[in-house]
Amino acid sequence: MWVGTVQGLSVVNAMDTARSWVVANRQSAQALSHEQTHFNLNEVYRRKVELALRCLQTTGPTAQAAESTLAQRLHQTADAILDHLAEIQGQYDRETRHGSDAAKQAEWDQRVLRWLAQPTLAP
Repeated sequence: MWVGTVQGLSVVNAMDTARSWVVANRQSAQALSHEQTHFNLNEVYRRKVELALRCLQTTGPTAQAAESTLAQRLHQTADAILDHLAEIQGQYDRETRHGSDAAKQAEWDQRVLRWLAQPTLAP
């Protein structure tokens, strides 16, 4: 019997400056803060993906079968979490009206900071 475990795992949250944009004459500290929380949400879910992937183990009759099963489970796990992230990002934009509702923005900022400290609290 062959047992496969994840020995090295790297899940990255990065901003692509070439694809980052701001609407001319709409640049403000409020807009930047809103976008920072989008980035922080991505970081919360990056941490959730990493935690979930670190928990995966697989066994199989051969090394190749075990590696294939592990790869499939890794992708399924990450995809499910990242699909949920897309829903949460949309909810964030709707509830904060893309950062224009200061009270809701403040609520989300605090919520995401809690999630950053403990990603398992995030939905």
